[in-house]
Amino acid sequence: MAPPPPDSSTLSSWEAAFAQPLPVVRSLHTQLTSQISSNREKLRSLVGSSYRDLLSTAEKIIEMETQIRVVEGNLGKIGRGCDSRIVTGRREERWCGGGDREKGQLEAIARLKVAKGGIEAVGKLVRRGGDALVGAKVLGVVRLLLKSLDGVEDQGHLVRELGKRVTGLKAKLLRHVDGVLVKPGTERVELVKALCAHAMITSSNQQDVLKHFLELRLEALETKSQYLSQATVLEMLELYGNTILEARDAFTRRLAERFAQLSKAPLLQDPAVSSLPELSHDVHGRWIPENIRTFTYSTYSISLANGDVDKGLEAWSGEVQKIIFQSVTTSLAAQTDIKSVLDFRHAVLMKFFIVSVQTRDEDPSGTFEQMRSAIVGRMYALIAEASKIELDLTTPKTSTAGDQQLPIWDLAAKSLDTMNRAAKLRGIVIDHRHGRDEEVRQIHNTLASWSARLDEQWSVVATMRTAKWETHDLDFDLDDVGYDGNAELRTLLTKDDPRFAEERLRLDTAKALGAAFKQIADVAKDGANAAYYIRVLRALEAKTIALGARLKDVTFLDASLYSSLYKAIAEQACEQPLREYQASLTRLTQVVSILWDGTPALPLQPSLATFKFLTALQRSMASMGEDLWTRDAVEAVRRHVSEALAKSFDEEIDADEDAVHDKNAAPESESTATNTDEDEPTEPKSTSRTTQAATQCLFDVLYLQHPLTHPSGSPDLLDRPRASLATRAQLDEAALQRLQKSAKEYWKRTYLLFGLLAAREQ
Repeated sequence: MAPPPPDSSTLSSWEAAFAQPLPVVRSLHTQLTSQISSNREKLRSLVGSSYRDLLSTAEKIIEMETQIRVVEGNLGKIGRGCDSRIVTGRREERWCGGGDREKGQLEAIARLKVAKGGIEAVGKLVRRGGDALVGAKVLGVVRLLLKSLDGVEDQGHLVRELGKRVTGLKAKLLRHVDGVLVKPGTERVELVKALCAHAMITSSNQQDVLKHFLELRLEALETKSQYLSQATVLEMLELYGNTILEARDAFTRRLAERFAQLSKAPLLQDPAVSSLPELSHDVHGRWIPENIRTFTYSTYSISLANGDVDKGLEAWSGEVQKIIFQSVTTSLAAQTDIKSVLDFRHAVLMKFFIVSVQTRDEDPSGTFEQMRSAIVGRMYALIAEASKIELDLTTPKTSTAGDQQLPIWDLAAKSLDTMNRAAKLRGIVIDHRHGRDEEVRQIHNTLASWSARLDEQWSVVATMRTAKWETHDLDFDLDDVGYDGNAELRTLLTKDDPRFAEERLRLDTAKALGAAFKQIADVAKDGANAAYYIRVLRALEAKTIALGARLKDVTFLDASLYSSLYKAIAEQACEQPLREYQASLTRLTQVVSILWDGTPALPLQPSLATFKFLTALQRSMASMGEDLWTRDAVEAVRRHVSEALAKSFDEEIDADEDAVHDKNAAPESESTATNTDEDEPTEPKSTSRTTQAATQCLFDVLYLQHPLTHPSGSPDLLDRPRASLATRAQLDEAALQRLQKSAKEYWKRTYLLFGLLAAREQ
């Protein structure tokens, strides 16, 4: 048998309970479970009895409150019955049978209290933005009460003070009414009440009320026109349409009905008036004269004819349309982005179409054409502005043939970011390939920005073709707009306007390119900085070609400018190599004929000076940038070198002929002395130093003719010195052909060294 469990209150923690043997723990668990159940039952019975006591107490409190209200009501009746004035009046009525004078004073006091309370009520109503018609009714009652007190002598000063307050209150109430009339989103019922209130306060007929209503709306539109934004124009169009609809609805039916209702019931019998606590109508109502209690507002309540309303609206619409058009023009002038202009175009024209359909405007063509012309004009202005090319050609770096372009392999020594697929590295390599220094890169970035702007213009203009001129409102259809133009409205908006915009974009782009080419031609005509301007021209032509169908085939640049620029860079590249080579021609030394071959012996390679000249020319051209040397540029180099060398060779040949002529004209003694030695062996004339020099020069000319080859049909400027040198070399036809073949073979072995000058294979 398990020992009895310990008392749970004596255990210090739950670990002490589990330290007991398992049977003891089980017994302890059973004991605790039974105690929990017992405590739960006790708690439930305790809470139930307390809840019943609480309900009983609440019922007693409610019963006491009811009894207190009854007692308070009885005490109030007793107090009112014990009022001294009432007791005195009853006594006098009972014993004296009169009291008319005191009765009149009491009536005057009551009317003053009602008038004062009415002024306070109207003031609260204005401050809280309450019902304007109720305020007009109360103000009418107050004015009647004060008018009825004009003959009372004792209250004259107070009546005058209240009259001044009524005058000020009337102005405040009119401002409140005007605020309701111009407030956006005012319900038709509230609008009609405000119109009735204005008519009651100012004693106006419906024609005057209509005029005042339209004047208020015109002032509201003028105020809105001071804020330049698309939202403001849309709000103005919304207010314009609502005004027309509300005027037609109110002044043809609703306002007359409201006036008819006013004439059926007295003002003080209106529950909204009599229930105002400030009037205390239940206390003072019996002291108000009968004529005021039964006063009914009456006016000529026949509604205006549709023709009268439309006539007033027609004159008003003319003024409003001018204001709206001015706001459209001013808002467009603040737009600096064509996308914003097209968003403005769609939103404003769509709102205008909806308003035209809602107001049943029979011919909105005039206003539509004005708004469309303003929008299109602003769009064309932005297109022209975006198409402009602003090239900064004022400070190009003066280039010379000594300006070396860094080798491409020097980029390997730089630390370049290879993120984003090595975009920076690719950009640097491309810039190096196209010779883009800081100045050229700036022009390239300018043209890239211009091209991006053009792409944006084209993409935005293309959205005009896909714009949806529809709404989710089933009551609107674009065909319902009463447009009376030559073309269909949808065609005009989705086809004609985009087509005209694209034509304008092409025209402005062509003008901008023409202006840019002319700007370059004006600053580059002197030939200075030719390499810079060639690169700028090529960048501009690349962007022109990239436009494709977006630009018509128009020649913007005279080919003579390129010719002059190519001639300038050719002279610049050839200046130093030509000077050195021409100097070497004037210092002809002993010809090394030991390397000659054949019978007769002929040279197999050009002279060292010729080879150095071609090498220096190649390096000079490469240092200026390989991107410069197109076919026409290389032809300019060939032409310039050919002209310079032909002139140099001719001068050398003439100088040699003069030297030979002087030698033949020497004194006869020298000739005789020479003849005494004629038995001595002499070299053949073909192997003399002069003949050898002429032969070597002839080989050099034949070799130079290969890199300086001209297009077919063009005369070779080196043909004349070649013929002269061939005559001086005294070579037969076979030897001359062998010399030509040797020069050609040597060019084939060495032309790769002069890649920029290598002749193209035909």
